[in-house]
Amino acid sequence: MNRWLATAALVSAVVALGSPPAVAQSSSGLRVNLKSEPAGASVFVDGASDRVGVTPATVRLPRGTHQFRFVLDGYAPMETEADIRRSPQEVKVTLQAMGRFQLLTSDVELSTAAVPVTVDGVQVGTLPLDTTLLPGRHLYRIARDGYHPVERWFELAGGQTYSAEVVLRRLPEPEGDLLVTSDVSGAEVLIDGAPAGTTPLATTVAPGSHALEVRAEGLEPHRETLEVAAGARTVVNAVLRAAQLDGGILRVLTSPDHAYVTIDGEGKGPSPLVVEGLAPGTHIVEVGAAGFASAVERVTIETGREETVRIELSGVAATGTVSVTSPVENAELFLDGRPQGILPLTLRDVAPGSHGLLVRAPGHPDWEDLFTIEAGDELELEAMPEASGSATGSGPGETAGTTGDTGTTGTTGDTGTTGDTGATGDGTTPPGFRAAQEVTGRGGRYRYTRSAIPLPPMVFSIDAAWGWPWLVGAYRLGLGVYDGIDPARIDVALEARSSYWMTEFDVRSKIGVRLGGIFGLGAELSIGGGFGQGYDEFSGLRSAFVLGLTLLEGFELDPVAFGLLQRLEVYVDRYAQERATEWQEQTGARVFVGLYVEWAIHKLVNVFLTGDYAPVQDSRRILCGSAWSLDGESCTHGWMEDVNLNLQLGIGVRLF
Repeated sequence: MNRWLATAALVSAVVALGSPPAVAQSSSGLRVNLKSEPAGASVFVDGASDRVGVTPATVRLPRGTHQFRFVLDGYAPMETEADIRRSPQEVKVTLQAMGRFQLLTSDVELSTAAVPVTVDGVQVGTLPLDTTLLPGRHLYRIARDGYHPVERWFELAGGQTYSAEVVLRRLPEPEGDLLVTSDVSGAEVLIDGAPAGTTPLATTVAPGSHALEVRAEGLEPHRETLEVAAGARTVVNAVLRAAQLDGGILRVLTSPDHAYVTIDGEGKGPSPLVVEGLAPGTHIVEVGAAGFASAVERVTIETGREETVRIELSGVAATGTVSVTSPVENAELFLDGRPQGILPLTLRDVAPGSHGLLVRAPGHPDWEDLFTIEAGDELELEAMPEASGSATGSGPGETAGTTGDTGTTGTTGDTGTTGDTGATGDGTTPPGFRAAQEVTGRGGRYRYTRSAIPLPPMVFSIDAAWGWPWLVGAYRLGLGVYDGIDPARIDVALEARSSYWMTEFDVRSKIGVRLGGIFGLGAELSIGGGFGQGYDEFSGLRSAFVLGLTLLEGFELDPVAFGLLQRLEVYVDRYAQERATEWQEQTGARVFVGLYVEWAIHKLVNVFLTGDYAPVQDSRRILCGSAWSLDGESCTHGWMEDVNLNLQLGIGVRLF
């Protein structure tokens, strides 16, 4: 019997040694239940290096304040503090899943060069990189001497992987400037045996040693070996014949005065300037001054004659120019979150500094890029949206290098780019830029005129509608005019409508805001008037002044926009029957309630239905069909009785 008891005790001891304790044994203290979501986290108390258990676990601790640390692979460590005052007491935390961040490269040189990678300004490793990060929006940067740097924003979700292929493009080796003049204008210039032009010649050559030859027919050629430095200017004044005893005179005048003058690469001093003894032929005159763009003129000098050149300097350009093209049709361009139009486009007056580009095309993922421009720069960029879920682009100093080929769906405003597995960058604009959804709405493909949200700037629309009481039709021209203070937008419109016997015109202005990406609130103010007469021998003249205010609340769920409207109409109508001696007048106000539905059957074509009704209110007599019914208090005697009902079915065309 004692042998069996000994054996059982030995087995229990082995099991106890092989399993982590679920409860920290203590002879005294309050009982604390430790839990985490998900379970299985190791728990450390008060900075101790040994864990007290694995959640769920129960420990006994003395009364007082304690520090708890929960650690689980794949999740961010969580620290919390609890004041233990009762037994039992529960301490529970929810752990945040980490995301996996991978940067790969097929370039063997990059793989072995320990190229540093920073995320949000902190170095996290070198290429190739495989690490974990907290979920959220991050900016990674890869920079190496002699290469264009790469910067990309990406969105990382907890428990998922963002993976991208990195390609770095070498910076071109800077060239040197070469200016060649000669005492014989039009002499042939050869560099390393190849023709390069005629004197005077300004060109660029690769750094290093070059063989220069300047020759003219019947004269001894000029030959020398040049050492050209990168980014520096080398000037050669070739002498092919004996110096002329008598030359020409050049007078240089500039605006402003005191600009520095250089002739054929040789400094001559500030303007106004007179240079004597210039050799006959063509010379290059260069003028520069602080705060002004330099200017270059060619002047021809003849022996014994004086030439005057006047050069006016212009202020240094305060902005730059960006030209953007794309092989994808119907690609729409956004600069810093603001719509610019359909590519190709040339954007002038771009302020110096960093800017964000976003290109959106039907059937393609969003393409975005960052570029930096300085005053006077002229940049050429090509947007390359790809259908595979990758984003590749080129900036002013970068040929891009980031392909999110193993990513999950990201979001740009309301739409995103879907990779194959894991997570790609989400395509949203960087901090400081307005998100694309605030400009275009969900999907960004359609525009609506009856919606609570006005048209974007420079979007033009033409609408035509028919219905009750405007049987001849209602026709509207609209234009988006303002999209400044986020998220407000304003458009204006001109409308004409007719029921045959009454025609009205008005101008309208609508202001609206977008909330939550799809919901809009808007208000439209209209002011106008009309005129008309009846259709038979008993008819009389009619005129009107109408002021209206409409409130709209609705949704844009591409390809349909719908919502409610409330309309206040204040009118002053005058009318007179034939042979009448004085005008009759009706002044009143009506409140309408109704709804609108607009369906985008194409990116540029919409159909819509609007209807509203003014219940238990007097009709406008002037809208009735028969003239004699105007004497009544309402339109009850005419065939057109209920003019308190408005119902229109129409079609609209959007021009971008």
